[in-house]
Amino acid sequence: MIRRFCSALLTSVVLASFTGCSLAARETELPSPVVTIAVDGPVFDSVQDLAKGADAIVSVRITASRSDVLLPSYEGTNPAENPMAGTGRTPTDEELQLGAVPITVHDAVVVSAWEGLSESATIEIVELGDSQAVVVGQPDLPQAAEGEAILFLAELADGRYEVLGQGQGILIPAGSHLRSPSDGHAAFDITIQQLEDLLDQD
Repeated sequence: MIRRFCSALLTSVVLASFTGCSLAARETELPSPVVTIAVDGPVFDSVQDLAKGADAIVSVRITASRSDVLLPSYEGTNPAENPMAGTGRTPTDEELQLGAVPITVHDAVVVSAWEGLSESATIEIVELGDSQAVVVGQPDLPQAAEGEAILFLAELADGRYEVLGQGQGILIPAGSHLRSPSDGHAAFDITIQQLEDLLDQD
């Protein structure tokens, strides 16, 4: 999903960059503008579907977080995915930077593992946005991890991971229940026993 949204986010990021330039040109120093990103990506109808789509189901301890950018990939022959397909051109460094999407990379240690990874494994979890580019409805992952949330993760092509379902893939303990903090999507509420039974079936 992270790489899939590069093209969709390009317009927002470019517009935000121009806004930032105009603000910076004033004599009075102003705070850096915050970009709001709305993501339209895959969501799930049930926790069972979420589990089927996950490469790993874990709880983690986040040890560090940093801002980074994801550069667009101009590969393939589909113009919808590669605007330079069929042109014979390769992107310049400037064009790559214009298409860069802000991300946050979390270094994490697996505390408990149900699927896909082993305990004590170290991984990187990638989220769209950073402190200056906020994704609408995106839960606070470090806070959720501190609360021993169970994460449903998909592995990316580079070996890093992302949370599935735009927040649906974060189940936060609430008594004997686990609840997803999804905003605008189907929010899940399942007991810990129901989740254990569901995972035992796979």
